[in-house]
Amino acid sequence: MKPSIAYRFPLAVKMALTMLLVVCSSWFIVQKFEAGALRDFFFEYHLKDLQHDAQEELLRFIQHLRARKNTVRSLITQKKFHDYMQNIKYLRNPGDVLHYESLPPWFPPRNITRAHLSLSYAILVDPAGKVREVYNGIGQPLPQSLLYPDELLPRLRNTESILTNIDGNPYQLVIKHISNSSGRSGLILMFAFPLDSKFIKTSQGALLGNHIVALLDTNNEIMASSKPDDIIRGQTLASLEEKYLVTQKSFFDYGESEIDIKFTSLVPKSDINALAASILGLEFKYAIIYGITFVLSSTLIVLYLSGKLRNVTVDIVNFLSNNLDKKYYAPSEGDELYTLQTSFNHMKKEILDHQENMKKHSTELQNINEELQREIAERILAKNALEQSELKFRNLVETTNDWVWEVDENAVYTYASPKVLDILGYSPDEILEKTPLDFMSDEEAERVKKIFGVIAISQQPFELLENTNIHKDGHHVVLETSGVPVFDAAGVFRGYRGMDRNITGRKLAENKIKASLKEKEVLLKEIHHRAKNNMQVISSLLNMQSEKVKGHEYATMFHESRNRIQSMALVHEKLYQSKDLTNIDFKDYIRSLVNGLFMFYGVNPGTINIGIDVMEVNLPIDTAIPCGLIINELVSNSLKYAFPNNRKGKITISFKETDSQSNRNEYNLIISDNGIGLPDNAIGNQSKSLGLQLVKNLAEHQMQGEVEIEKSAGTSFSIHFKELKYKKRI
Repeated sequence: MKPSIAYRFPLAVKMALTMLLVVCSSWFIVQKFEAGALRDFFFEYHLKDLQHDAQEELLRFIQHLRARKNTVRSLITQKKFHDYMQNIKYLRNPGDVLHYESLPPWFPPRNITRAHLSLSYAILVDPAGKVREVYNGIGQPLPQSLLYPDELLPRLRNTESILTNIDGNPYQLVIKHISNSSGRSGLILMFAFPLDSKFIKTSQGALLGNHIVALLDTNNEIMASSKPDDIIRGQTLASLEEKYLVTQKSFFDYGESEIDIKFTSLVPKSDINALAASILGLEFKYAIIYGITFVLSSTLIVLYLSGKLRNVTVDIVNFLSNNLDKKYYAPSEGDELYTLQTSFNHMKKEILDHQENMKKHSTELQNINEELQREIAERILAKNALEQSELKFRNLVETTNDWVWEVDENAVYTYASPKVLDILGYSPDEILEKTPLDFMSDEEAERVKKIFGVIAISQQPFELLENTNIHKDGHHVVLETSGVPVFDAAGVFRGYRGMDRNITGRKLAENKIKASLKEKEVLLKEIHHRAKNNMQVISSLLNMQSEKVKGHEYATMFHESRNRIQSMALVHEKLYQSKDLTNIDFKDYIRSLVNGLFMFYGVNPGTINIGIDVMEVNLPIDTAIPCGLIINELVSNSLKYAFPNNRKGKITISFKETDSQSNRNEYNLIISDNGIGLPDNAIGNQSKSLGLQLVKNLAEHQMQGEVEIEKSAGTSFSIHFKELKYKKRI
């Protein structure tokens, strides 16, 4: 089979022609797009450079403004100026305005002012606000606003320098109030500098180069520029952006300026285009040289490779001839690749035949290989699982809010997680080779050493051990430490592993809460104390009033009311004397209440006995007050009516807890006596006794209990109720 036309030419010729075609095509495509890209690059690069230069130009402009103010300051310190001002006569003799075309006599020589710029206008104003001397250094008519500065002076009263508009033009005004020999304000020296092209050029000096600096108003119109012939006043910035590359347009603030001025820098785009064109021309020349060099180099390389291909082809032909039963001859026509391909295809066929034979003998090897592969895969899975487990543990240790640590049997740190840096301010490397006691005060270290020494001897786990450490910056950090012992494979104790939790914030919050509760406790004690005092005052008032009223019945009413108030006051007294501000010792309260009633009614000792069978219980104020009022009423009633004519008897008070089917405590209060008993009309809804009505209302309505009355042997009141549940006050 004969080769196609493409294989009939030598390989070197075909590769050389291909390289030449590729180079020409690439150069044409790159040249087409490179000009625009290079120009854009130059614009962008030059814009960054121009922005940096614009910042420096703005700083020079501002420094130039400040230099004018410094000129005035240096002027008034000169002796020549001082002597002239002290000898001025027209302060007392008004006259005409003096005009100077050369430097005024009070101005120092040029060698003193040096580079502080030439004067534009210098004006000397008397205390009455009238212009006395004028120096015109630029040969242009003096603006009327400067010749008659009545409107300017009030605005300059509190400043030395401002930027303002004068007759539609921007000016810098610098003034100085000159005091006379007595220290009083006299003349006013005012300098006016127009912000024109000369001012801008002078501010930049020789550093401006081909840049153009311009001042804009708030409408982006040109007020002045360093090249007034190219950038005309009144042009808008938008009309210049076609010819010029414009940098940032920034406002600048100068003292008490009355006008807003933007400062901008420009550079002609034609300069950048010319630079890009010159670079493109130079690049074209280099491209031709590079292209020729590339084609020649590629041709030499192809010649070298074609020789190598011929050598490879000869080796393949020799291999086939020496290893086949019959002689093999390479094709006589075609290029190197055709000969190589034909020989390779023949060798491929022979190799496939041999491969088919080898497959028949590879079954055993394949089985062995599969077994090895399975074992390798299992080991890889085990290794990956171990690495994943280690990675999860490391991530957990390094991301948890707690500090994870390990110490050896001597309590020396062998590992510290990165969290220690947030907690104590030390890096893990700074922690290693130190003990926990090294980060504590001497007293705290001694305390922790005693506690941990016992734990370490027993080699037992521990948890929530509070200890105070010293942060790297010196403040205290409270930690909560937990740990478990570590043993090696032989069961030998090797130290502890655990974690520290920063509870400084929690401890501070607990201390604040305790302090707040202490304040509330003191306040509640004060409230109960004041309530008790107020009730004592009311009781005393009722007692005093009872002595003034006429009639035994009314006096008794006052006494009974006084006793009721006394029973409530006693509750508050017990509360502020108690450590628990919500509950009182009810047994102690009953004893005090009954003793007070016996004293009030003047019971003779041995006449009426009192039996108190009260369980040890603390009752809240909401339950104790109604119980106290009931006991007060019933005991008072027994003392008044149950034992007439000094009859002997006994009053019994019992208070017990009963079995409850609910979650509320149930109690049984019994007040009984062995006196003469109650009359029939004193019981029931028709009873006219205020005391018994009060008992019934308190027991049934307020305490939600039940009242049972027995009259078999004297009188017995049994009140069964549940403890009232109110919201805690603290």
